[in-house]
Amino acid sequence: MSASREEGVQRRLISVRMRTVLILLSGSALRISNREAEGAFFGAAPPVSTVGLSRLQLFGRIAAALLGGYAFTWGFMALVIAAWFAAGLEFHDGEMLAAMLGFLLFLVVFLWAFAARSQARVWIVLLVGAGVMTGLAFWMQAGILARAA
Repeated sequence: MSASREEGVQRRLISVRMRTVLILLSGSALRISNREAEGAFFGAAPPVSTVGLSRLQLFGRIAAALLGGYAFTWGFMALVIAAWFAAGLEFHDGEMLAAMLGFLLFLVVFLWAFAARSQARVWIVLLVGAGVMTGLAFWMQAGILARAA
């Protein structure tokens, strides 16, 4: 294939992609709703709404986001600090790195607690994950202290 023909094919491909993006952005050109567009183009399920939730369910999600997210993030930070210290990094450097990563993780966990379909799954993942990471951190710290003594 010649160079000019290749350039023509690439231009047409870019043109098709640009038209697809414009159609996706306009939405009204195809007369599809946002929910249909998300499912059709990204294979995503429709988002979960908090409108139909009872007060107890909403309170459970808020508690999972705050308390479960805190416990999960705390376990993660304890594990990261212990792992970095065991790897030879200064304690305060590992602590600062864990705090920065923990802040991002808490944000993700907080948002996921509301976006997940099953509240039970949120609680299970957060509490089991927090317990496992805290247990691993405790085990690593015990090993570090045993080596230091």
